[in-house]
Amino acid sequence: MMRYPNLLTMTKNNIIIFLFFSYTSTFSQNNVIVNYKVFPKFGTFENSKEIRSSKISNHFIGVDDELKKLNYELVINDSISFFYLKPSMAFNEKAARVAKSIGGRSEYYKFNENNKLIIVKDLMGQKFNVQVDSILKWKITNETKNIESKKCFKATTIKKFRLKKNNNEIEVIAWFCPEIPLNFGPKEYSNLPGLILEIEEDKLIYLADKVEFEADNKINLIKLADKTISESEFDKKIENTYIQNENILKNE
Repeated sequence: MMRYPNLLTMTKNNIIIFLFFSYTSTFSQNNVIVNYKVFPKFGTFENSKEIRSSKISNHFIGVDDELKKLNYELVINDSISFFYLKPSMAFNEKAARVAKSIGGRSEYYKFNENNKLIIVKDLMGQKFNVQVDSILKWKITNETKNIESKKCFKATTIKKFRLKKNNNEIEVIAWFCPEIPLNFGPKEYSNLPGLILEIEEDKLIYLADKVEFEADNKINLIKLADKTISESEFDKKIENTYIQNENILKNE
């Protein structure tokens, strides 16, 4: 006869992990597609004080509307996930380009087998497969809320920006659902005991609005056939590109 632990004597984190493995034993979906929408964290991006007081505020006109039109998709096949921005048509192409730059155009491949994360990044029109060096460490809290009728738990982590010298850290909040025992999520965020349905960064929120089970989409790994480089190598390429552009401007 199977013995279950006494939930009254367990810590909050242990209860969540117990629920995760309990759902895992009965969860049989290997192919899942999650659609995410993106929203300005404070209701507006183009009308924020920071943007309105800048000299390039006119470049952000219409950005709020274009952000709402963006659709990101997380495709999960067994132990691999792929997160990307879905192609779409835009009437305001200028605002759409800025919105995509804010929301992000990079593609993310997560491999559970070796806990590897590869981000396909664009630099001056050239694609690079960048393997992330460090894995985010999460702190699970006692807070809960419902997303799409699913009970989710709050977790926090610190994200660091490698090339920024000042204000190079932000707190990121994730809301994950142990009822869907898949440790994936949008962008580089994963490794929580449940599917991440919402991510809150410093200025943006990525929110799942549709979860499709038994999906037939397959992850295409052809893009990863090229050489993978480290984050440090990619940082060096960014620095070299910046120096080259500076020299071109000086010689004009």
